[in-house]
Amino acid sequence: MGVLLVLLLGGPTPGAVGSCSDNDEVIGAVEWCVEKEGWICERRGAQGTYDDDEVDACLRGVEPSCQGRTWPPDCVPLTRRVAQACIDALGSIDRLGTAEGDLEECKLETLCGGDR
Repeated sequence: MGVLLVLLLGGPTPGAVGSCSDNDEVIGAVEWCVEKEGWICERRGAQGTYDDDEVDACLRGVEPSCQGRTWPPDCVPLTRRVAQACIDALGSIDRLGTAEGDLEECKLETLCGGDR
């Protein structure tokens, strides 16, 4: 239940859009990995794939598994705006039935070459 609350409340609040310059800021590969993989752990809990202990274990493993990550050579680093679109898709209750790999906003070709 707590995971669903996180998913429902985890999005931006009205008026908390940020400036264009914040949205155009590049996000580092390690930071992106931690953010995305953390949401995937929470998402699997909300889907019922993981129980609370498995979600906690998954979350504990995120940071160590993301250390040393770099962008693929042909990938233009993500802007916060592009990254947020993927996070919003991962956190969407309406899209819990869609596999992470099928979320257009989170596909590598979208993330690396998407609208900047």
